This record gives sequence, structure tokens and C-alpha cells, in this order.
Amino acid sequence: MAFKEVQAFLQKINSYMQLSPKELQLLQMPNVVLRQTLTVSGKKYAAYRVQFNNARGPYKGGIRFHTEVSLDEVKSLSFWMALKTAIVDVPFGGAKGGITVDPKGLSA
Repeated sequence: MAFKEVQAFLQKINSYMQLSPKELQLLQMPNVVLRQTLTVSGKKYAAYRVQFNNARGPYKGGIRFHTEVSLDEVKSLSFWMALKTAIVDVPFGGAKGGITVDPKGLSA
């Protein structure tokens, strides 16, 4: 799911929730976006970590290993993690990482 779809979702639910402009802005932008290039055995892999929101507690979220991981996808996944932890009332924020690698192609 692209991050623009997350923003469209927020606009849709805002008609029911009547969020203030400040609340809507907080839900549309991640707190931290990190990009890095990892070098493993001479090969380079793009890596991302998005920390979406920590208002409810420390960031929670794993890492996705896939050849087609993109920053846009990681942003979306971090938003959904923030939303999921809030819905089930777990005291965590949302985050996610991603590395553009096929883990099956790497040695242990």
C-alpha cells in the first residue's frame, strides 16, 4: 500500500472523526525517516526505518526483508503499526523497517 493511500484513508475517516487540522497533520507525517545503504559481502542494499509516532510509548515494529521494499511502503506499514497499537490499547507507538534484499539469497 502506498503512503498516499494512507493519507486518503485519513481524509475519509476525518469526515467521521472531525479531527483538528493539527491532529490530522500529526497523523499524516512520521516523526523520523531514516535511509541507509547497507553493504554486505560487497553488495549494497537500501535500508529504511520509519518511526511514525511515539505519543503512546516507545516505537514498535519489525523489519521487512524483500527485494521490492520501498520507503513509501515502510512509511505505510509504520502508520498501520501505530494505528494497530492504539486500537488494541498497547502502550507503544508505530515504526517499521525494511531492507531491499532477498534473505533466501544470503548465507546464514
